[in-house]
Amino acid sequence: MSAFLIDDTNINRFLGFCYWCNHPFKSELISVLNDAGLFINTEKEQTESGLKMLKMNIQALRYRYKDYKQFFKTSEAVKEYKFFEVEKEDKNIFQVLKSLQCYLYQCTEGNIPNKKLYKKLRLIELKLMSWIIDEMPEYKNSKWQ
Repeated sequence: MSAFLIDDTNINRFLGFCYWCNHPFKSELISVLNDAGLFINTEKEQTESGLKMLKMNIQALRYRYKDYKQFFKTSEAVKEYKFFEVEKEDKNIFQVLKSLQCYLYQCTEGNIPNKKLYKKLRLIELKLMSWIIDEMPEYKNSKWQ
């Protein structure tokens, strides 16, 4: 297994989706995010939340690569991170889920999976999958028995 520093677009796609999604699931999503210490009501909060996610990714890299500095300029990544809106075509629910899964995979090193933020993001991953399945015609047309 290898790990890498996730692209800002990946994090921003997820946070942006959480902000603009229009689904009954949103209030529960926001509650889980807030419980994890992520807030998205303003651009400043989105940037701070993105930094928390980026820092967790960096912690995972430090577990994976003891001499991480030769591979990654992590301090520069933290200094340069700023939330930005992603392009409209990047906002579909399938891409958001895949981006979150990629992010979580990059954070599976050391004790990161035991952290509250990681666990809450895993919960959101499951909720997104459930949301997608619930909207599929095949699921809607299946019998409840």
